[in-house]
Amino acid sequence: MRRKGELSPSMLDRGWPYQVALPTEDERGERLRFDKDVERFCRGQRLTLAPRHHRVFHNEIWWIVYCFAEPEHAERFRKAFHGEPFDPKDRGKGTNWMKWRRGP
Repeated sequence: MRRKGELSPSMLDRGWPYQVALPTEDERGERLRFDKDVERFCRGQRLTLAPRHHRVFHNEIWWIVYCFAEPEHAERFRKAFHGEPFDPKDRGKGTNWMKWRRGP
């Protein structure tokens, strides 16, 4: 369920199709915090970051997916934060919307 005026996943995919996933835990299982660093980096680099992000689940780890309007911006972000490219087509459907369907 979403609130009135909130961007839907399909609206994010259309407006900001270049997406990068960052794990929410490190290799020891400790939670990582990116919010302030991501905001500061994107603002300083003038990147086309979407106003919201979403999460997916893969290999027992939750990932935060940040969305960009420009492919160069997504690639710069991916390199800076050591993220993984995320293709919206790999997101689950229906009740499995949060599953990232990708290889091992």
